[in-house]
Amino acid sequence: MRIIQIMLALLSTGYASVAQQIVVGNGQLVINAGTQFSFNGLLFNPTSPVTLTNTSANRNATVTNTFTDPYVSRVFLIAPSPFLFSGNIRFPYADSELNGLAESTLKVVSWNGSAWQLAGTSTPDATNNFVDATGLTNLPVNELILAASAALPLQWVSVSASRKEDAVNIQWITEQEYQVSHFDVERSTNAQQWTVAAARIPATNQSNRSTYQHTDRPGYAGTLYYRIRQTDLDGRQTISKIVLVAPGRLSNQMTILPNPAKSYFSIAGVASGNVVQVSVFTSGGMMVKTWKGYQEQYHLTSVPAGTYLVRIKTADGKETSSQLLIR
Repeated sequence: MRIIQIMLALLSTGYASVAQQIVVGNGQLVINAGTQFSFNGLLFNPTSPVTLTNTSANRNATVTNTFTDPYVSRVFLIAPSPFLFSGNIRFPYADSELNGLAESTLKVVSWNGSAWQLAGTSTPDATNNFVDATGLTNLPVNELILAASAALPLQWVSVSASRKEDAVNIQWITEQEYQVSHFDVERSTNAQQWTVAAARIPATNQSNRSTYQHTDRPGYAGTLYYRIRQTDLDGRQTISKIVLVAPGRLSNQMTILPNPAKSYFSIAGVASGNVVQVSVFTSGGMMVKTWKGYQEQYHLTSVPAGTYLVRIKTADGKETSSQLLIR
């Protein structure tokens, strides 16, 4: 395979007045970091070497990959071989191509092979009619457009949860946040009925990756499920995938006896004088029974068969929960 390396003397900062126009036929072209190049007017300033193989950019008025919101009618399609790019991109446009979009809202958006994503941090220049996308790292350069920020939904990168004794640490990572209000951490014992474990965690609204974490103390040793609910300023919501936390052991070994229970249960593993309140909740978080203080037996009159949570509040203000099966 024919391999060519090129280095050009360019301006030390910003974009050169004339960048090298590139069309790659058969073979491979390696462009070194700091060597600016152009595809059909689309300017690239790489911060790491770029390898191009049989690559050219077609300029179109419409997208190849479906995009449902308005976009500038100047589209760059890299074909037939997309490439990975780290560095900065300058995307030019004409006023006649705006399709009613406000120039101040324009962002460079890239098709990554399966979905549209924001390309780094975009800075529009309405005077000179271009948008700079900076801070790109291994961006799949396939199809590039200009669109308004609000056109793209938040992307869930990952959600994880791990248990350590009484605590469960939940972490989630997002991309391309825009006008996101907050996040809610939701918990379940059956992945069907959900309760809010943490409410209204503020969003940072970064276009690049944002990492969040929350420590939950459910007071429950059985299997738990978590998910994150994201709410925009306009009320629209998306929900992350569900993650499972395996059963563990609580530092306070409260025990429910008998379990399964039929007409009553008793509690052990907590000092009777410390018990302030005992409550029974459905898996969906609805309270069905409650008692003040300690009792030898807690009677379950009129409580249907099923899986419940028994929650004990002690004099030190702590709450401990344990699963109870009623037959």
